[in-house]
Amino acid sequence: MKFRKSALRLGMLVFMMVGASYAGETGASAEYRLSGKKIELARYAKAYVGQGNVTVEVAPYKTEDRKSGAILLFKGIEGPWDGKAINHRLEPGTYNATNYVTDYEGREWTTLIAGRDGYEGKSNLLYVPEVKDEIKLAPSDGAAQLTSPAAIFQEYQRQQGLLPKEGEKK
Repeated sequence: MKFRKSALRLGMLVFMMVGASYAGETGASAEYRLSGKKIELARYAKAYVGQGNVTVEVAPYKTEDRKSGAILLFKGIEGPWDGKAINHRLEPGTYNATNYVTDYEGREWTTLIAGRDGYEGKSNLLYVPEVKDEIKLAPSDGAAQLTSPAAIFQEYQRQQGLLPKEGEKK
């Protein structure tokens, strides 16, 4: 009987430790702020890939007043947004699309039109400054599994000067 109680206590302790570790990995216990306001990051990131190794990693979030937004991290783009993490708000688009919109050089800029219904099925189109044509993207579960909303958010904070750069102390 004593052995059973000890085993049960040990099992519960291990379960609690693993649960706490998992909560830390998923960001469940962390608090995130954007422009001084509390946000809730999604549990999982999204990612889109396009021709020429273009990748857009997406960290969806909700604000305290339940508005949707996302931080987009651009990679493989020949232009000024390569490697940049940029905050976007989500707006409904035409044909069931979701528009990712940010402010760029004093005006609204629709960067990503995701999930737009068309004759060829759903499409995802990327528009970035100084890139002449739209970039067609496809959702990528594989690329999404290689990142997390917390990692994308931390990169955004680094670029805003709120966190030290990799290998640097603040």
